[in-house]
Amino acid sequence: MYVCLCHAVTDGDIKRSVEAGNRTLKQVSKDLKVGTDCGTCIDCARALIKDLVKNNPPAASPGDDEVAE
Repeated sequence: MYVCLCHAVTDGDIKRSVEAGNRTLKQVSKDLKVGTDCGTCIDCARALIKDLVKNNPPAASPGDDEVAE
């Protein structure tokens, strides 16, 4: 489904951007230009990003479970 018609950004594009580490509307906008023209898609894009982030927590980095001494 197209989320941003101005820049032909789909929900799949946003999903891939979130999976690549972009966790906010600002980051996804910088990556895909979503919401940077007419702005009609901002609410839809923000809701989609929020849902994707909630369901795809960031992967743990090596050493995250180690305790600093």
